[in-house]
Amino acid sequence: MPQDRRVAGTDDVRISAKVPADATRNAAGELPAWKTKMASSIGPSFIHMLDAMFAGFVIEELATRDVRDVVSVHDAWYVAADAEGKLRDAIRAASVKWFERLGAVYDELERLLGTCRPPKRGKSKGRCCGRCASWIKELREKWWERIEQGDYPLFNVGDASPSRAALRTI
Repeated sequence: MPQDRRVAGTDDVRISAKVPADATRNAAGELPAWKTKMASSIGPSFIHMLDAMFAGFVIEELATRDVRDVVSVHDAWYVAADAEGKLRDAIRAASVKWFERLGAVYDELERLLGTCRPPKRGKSKGRCCGRCASWIKELREKWWERIEQGDYPLFNVGDASPSRAALRTI
C-alpha cells in the first residue's frame, strides 16, 4: 500500500507517521489496511498487552499499600527507597492476579482462532494444525493445573538505582 510520510515537530524533536496515500473507503466504510504489517505486529502487540496488564496490577497493588509516588515505564517501577519492600510484595500479589486472569485471554484466543478441520487425506490426515483453538485448549489445561497447584510465576525485581559513579558525572 502506498504510504504518505507526514512529519511534525520542532528543533530536534520530530514525530512522523505513515498514513495511507489513498483514504478512499471501501463499501463497508473502512479505510485501507496494510495487512502484512498488521499480521506481523500481532505477536509483539499481544505480549505488550500482557505486560501492560501486569504493570496495571502492580500499580493497583502499590495503591493498596499506600504507595502513591510511582513511576512506571513498561515493566519497571520506580518507588522511593523506603517502599522497596512494598514494591516486591505488590509484584508478588500482582503476579497471582495476572496469572489467574489469563483464563479470559485463553477464552478470547480460542474464540478468535477457531478450531481447524483436520485433513481427511494426505500426510497430515486426521491431525490438527497445532495453531488453532485445540492448541489453546492444551495450553489452558497446563495453565489450570498450575492454578490448582498454586504454581504461580515469580517475577524478579532488581535495583535500578543510578550508580554512584553515574551520579558524579551529572
